[in-house]
Amino acid sequence: MVTGAGSTPGPGVGTGKATAIVLAQAGASVLLVDIHPERAAETLEVIEKDGGTAAVFAGDMTSSTDAEGAVRAAADRFGSVDILVNNIGVAIAGTVADTSEADWDRSLALSLRTAFRWITGVVLPVDGGVPGVTPLIMADRLRAVPAPSA
Repeated sequence: MVTGAGSTPGPGVGTGKATAIVLAQAGASVLLVDIHPERAAETLEVIEKDGGTAAVFAGDMTSSTDAEGAVRAAADRFGSVDILVNNIGVAIAGTVADTSEADWDRSLALSLRTAFRWITGVVLPVDGGVPGVTPLIMADRLRAVPAPSA
């Protein structure tokens, strides 16, 4: 399962899209999870054209209902979740003084809460906490963005 699988609109290839394509090329069946299903459908088209197997799940991974739905969809379609790539995150441009509380909360929800939700909701329940799922939380989502200096 790859969240943010349609991460870059149009013909470009972002991290989520590229990861999903490479996993499919390696033989994985991939659930392409994205809040923008039309973007995930572009990734699906690339995978299927290359002979791979994938399906699209549209949902907001900051919603526990949607996240649980994605896990059920992967299990129903492919039998299990063996690899989880959390490619969701956002960088807030500007300084702390320029950042609204709403933007800060959105950043935490996208960058941290989704990672926590996947670890506690997918990885730990498998075999009573014995790792059966390989999680990959995209580290580039947790980076500092330099502010302009005077």
